[in-house]
Amino acid sequence: MRRIWMATLVCWMAVATPAIANDLKKIWGGGPQNVSAYSGVYVPLLIDILNRQRLTGYQWGGTSAGTLQNVKMVHDNPTHLALAQHDLLEQLKDEYKFTVVKPDVGPECLYMITKQPAYDNWGHVVGNGWNIKVATGGQQSGSWGTWQRLVSTYNELNDAEVIHMSNTGEIVREVEAGKATFGFFVMRPDPSSKVFNDIKEAGLKIVPVVDFDLEDLGYQYLSLKVAYGGLFSQPDIITTACTSVAVITGHADNIAASSDRRVRKRVAATIQRLQAVPDDRFKPKSESWRDMFDNIKLATPDVINALKAKAKQTMASLSQ
Repeated sequence: MRRIWMATLVCWMAVATPAIANDLKKIWGGGPQNVSAYSGVYVPLLIDILNRQRLTGYQWGGTSAGTLQNVKMVHDNPTHLALAQHDLLEQLKDEYKFTVVKPDVGPECLYMITKQPAYDNWGHVVGNGWNIKVATGGQQSGSWGTWQRLVSTYNELNDAEVIHMSNTGEIVREVEAGKATFGFFVMRPDPSSKVFNDIKEAGLKIVPVVDFDLEDLGYQYLSLKVAYGGLFSQPDIITTACTSVAVITGHADNIAASSDRRVRKRVAATIQRLQAVPDDRFKPKSESWRDMFDNIKLATPDVINALKAKAKQTMASLSQ
């Protein structure tokens, strides 16, 4: 009987031990790998970097609703890693424990799209907050988190009706169909993205998210290409507020005293080794990504000041 029990225990350990180890080694991105840059591009790159730093065996954790869920995952599982929008981390740090390993592995920008030609600056959006419907991401997405930050700065947006979509493609279609006045999302400024092609084909316009007050929230204004031009036309260039993609992992303060000492060592080694890797290694190197990085520029002061002034003038006129 003892031999049978021991044989069963050995078999159980052979099966269970790898599963337990794998549970410690997950990386959270965003949606499915075939559509999400977080899951399909950043996660494989991060796995490669971890392997080179002798931290092997990490796997994609599966689909995620976005930044808020990713922060929760590394809070609950300190050995996990995740991608997150940097603009949301400051407000989440009081409720969740996490460590920012790399604050900027690429840009993410704020996009406000509409079918209505009369809206052409941020002041029109804020000044008509009582009369708009906004389609944005799910309630654990980075887009929704950023929208809430905007609402906290512009009280007029509290009156806007908000509907939640499961992905950016749905947001575009909702605006194209006239079911929402605006679509709001946060996404990498990749001009080859299908999203920007769909926006252009649907005849939608992108309203610059630019105003004096946004700088207090830590955003910077970038000029970027959002669609390629045709054979005899120029590419579409816009200026809007941008943040960055951050790599996060757990925090030593959130590891229970009863935890295996190897868990504490893994978190410490992961932070130390990844922070020592040059920032440039975390940026994707494919042709489309290089083109994206090459076409991002800080907006000139003249452009920024003109957009800010226009937004404030519009807000003032609409509030009278």
